Amino acid sequence: QKNSGIIALGGHFTCLEILGALSGDCIPITIVYKSSRNPFFEYIVNQRRSRYSISLIERADIKKMLLNLRQKRLMWYAPDQIFFKALSVGSWLDIPAATSTGVSTLAKELALQ
Repeated sequence: QKNSGIIALGGHFTCLEILGALSGDCIPITIVYKSSRNPFFEYIVNQRRSRYSISLIERADIKKMLLNLRQKRLMWYAPDQIFFKALSVGSWLDIPAATSTGVSTLAKELALQ
């Protein structure tokens, strides 16, 4: 038996927003998001997402993410946005590609506990 929650990896797609809205009553989910520079847009998006999620966590709040996973919750995390503070450059099909290290950081932190 695992002592932590589940990280659901996904991208930022419109259909995911629709699926979240449809499944929110059946599957409690926490959403990790990147805050917007536009306060009005931030308010609207967070109001809509909070209707079908149990909580919203800003992507820089690692402590909240770890707490969420320790509480054995499902957490949606979309590493398809480039976050320059947590960036690794690797190779994909021999082409330099940037990737987020957020998921591996969370997994390592949970493994240490």
